[in-house]
Amino acid sequence: MCADYQYEVFISYSRSRLLRDWVGNIFLEQFKDRLSEELVKKSVRLFWDDQELEVVGARPQLEKALCTSRLLVAVWTPTYFVSSWCMAEWQTFLRRCQAVHCDPTELIAPIQWKDGDKYPPEANKAWPADFHDYARTGDGFKKTEAYVKFQELVDKFAMAVAKKVQSVPPFRVDWPMLTPEDIEQGRGLVPLVGPAEIQRPVL
Repeated sequence: MCADYQYEVFISYSRSRLLRDWVGNIFLEQFKDRLSEELVKKSVRLFWDDQELEVVGARPQLEKALCTSRLLVAVWTPTYFVSSWCMAEWQTFLRRCQAVHCDPTELIAPIQWKDGDKYPPEANKAWPADFHDYARTGDGFKKTEAYVKFQELVDKFAMAVAKKVQSVPPFRVDWPMLTPEDIEQGRGLVPLVGPAEIQRPVL
């Protein structure tokens, strides 16, 4: 059993091939180094599952990482909100916020990867960092002017995340944990977005 946090950030995203490519080869390539600079650490530990969840033995590792991560970065797409795995990850952190009586924006940093018109209405009130203009993959993107704007946005996002990471509550071995089965059966859920989140932008 872990006695402290093991990861600074848990990356929660819908595991499509395209999004996995963006998270791993576009976003994290910049974000991890920027966050390391902001936290003044040689390296930071980020957990992101770059495999399919059905891989044998993946679930216990994922759940342990979720419980021992300081902050959740949720990459929102329309499919995020219909994935029981993604919703379990998000709801797990909402329950953690509830347990320590903090605003969800203190432990959850959402990213809007696609236009939010297909998100639940409540989700748009959480003011996600808007990356939808940079939802591109491949080396060609890195040679465009848009990539410079993307880097600037990652800088701002990393600064905001670093501030949250540095102020998380002390680790607890009894952090709440919701499973995909809980989501499917509607057990232990908290409201998608609480009133305190409204008008509190991430950046």
